[in-house]
Amino acid sequence: MESMKDKYAMIIYYSNEDKVWIVVYPELPGCMTHGKTIEEAVKMGEEAKTLWLETTRDQKWPAPKRKLKDYKSVSKLLKRWEG
Repeated sequence: MESMKDKYAMIIYYSNEDKVWIVVYPELPGCMTHGKTIEEAVKMGEEAKTLWLETTRDQKWPAPKRKLKDYKSVSKLLKRWEG
């Protein structure tokens, strides 16, 4: 089961160029993936996040601090992205 400390903001957007849904975890550097459907992208995103966090723990690297702790924080980030 996912603990509260493993919850990070997932940003999903559609790439017209690549014709796929892109998933990015802005708080986990380099943690991103994609899927042909939004459902597939979310599933792949959860798997990518899990692997990213497992690697961090295995290597005894410090886990990133969550910066986007609530919906309002994520909404502000998305508004900045949208311009």
